[in-house]
Amino acid sequence: MSAGARRPTRGSLRIRLAQIATKGQISDRAGGRAGNVGYKGVAPGGRAVRRDEGLPSLSPIDGIAYHQGQLKTTEDVLRYNFKRYNLPLPEIHRGLFKDTLPDGLPGKICFAYLDGDLYESILVSLEHVYPKLAKGAVCLIDDYNDPSINPLGWNKLPGVKKACDEYLSNKPE
Repeated sequence: MSAGARRPTRGSLRIRLAQIATKGQISDRAGGRAGNVGYKGVAPGGRAVRRDEGLPSLSPIDGIAYHQGQLKTTEDVLRYNFKRYNLPLPEIHRGLFKDTLPDGLPGKICFAYLDGDLYESILVSLEHVYPKLAKGAVCLIDDYNDPSINPLGWNKLPGVKKACDEYLSNKPE
C-alpha cells in the first residue's frame, strides 16, 4: 500500500458494489436482480446470509488463514453499514448457505457476489446461483486466486479456487 493511502474498511468492496447497483450501474436488463451471497454484505435488492457464530468448521482444503468462529458479525453491523451509506437494506437470512439458498433466490440473477470464504460455502453457492444466472450475468467470487497466473495474489483460502475449478470444469464459460 502506498504511503498516505488509507486501508479500506472491512466490507468496503461490498458497500461500493451496493452503491453502484443502487445507481443502476449494474443493470438488470436481463430481467435478473443484482444480488450477493455472503457473510458480510450485499447489493440492494439482494440477500445477505450471515451467521452470528462466525465461520463454520474448516476442512484442510480451506487453508490456515482463518479458524472456526472467526469473521463474526451481527445484524446490527450489517444494518449500520447500509445506513451509513444511505443504501436500502437487503433481505437478511441467518444460517448456512446450504440451509438458506435453496428457497430464497430470485428466478434470474444478473449480478452475484459470492463471499463464502470456504470450499463448501462456495460450492453450495455456485450450485444454487449459477443455474439462475441470466445470459450476460456477472458473478464475482471473493478470495479466488490462481497462483500459477497470479503468484503474488492472496492465496490464503485455497478451498475457494478448488470449489470454483471443480464446479465450473464442465461449464461452457
